[in-house]
Amino acid sequence: MGCCYDHGDRYIVYEFVANGPLDKWLHHIPRGGRSLDWAMRMKIATTLAQGIAFLHDKVKPQVVHRDIRASNVLLDEEFGAHLM
Repeated sequence: MGCCYDHGDRYIVYEFVANGPLDKWLHHIPRGGRSLDWAMRMKIATTLAQGIAFLHDKVKPQVVHRDIRASNVLLDEEFGAHLM
């Protein structure tokens, strides 16, 4: 939804992301959920890569995340990835 640069700290503000963090889907399938098939995993990887490319190339000043891991990736309703 937006970003903020305040006294050397950078913040990214997201809308509510319904399916929560990726690590829960990889290690503990949420109640009522299903395991991630290869098509879903490819979508997650592709949308995550697009997000990283956006932060590195399109945002000014550029953002280098430095802490990309499954617990920092949120999944939307269609299992698209959002980097926290």
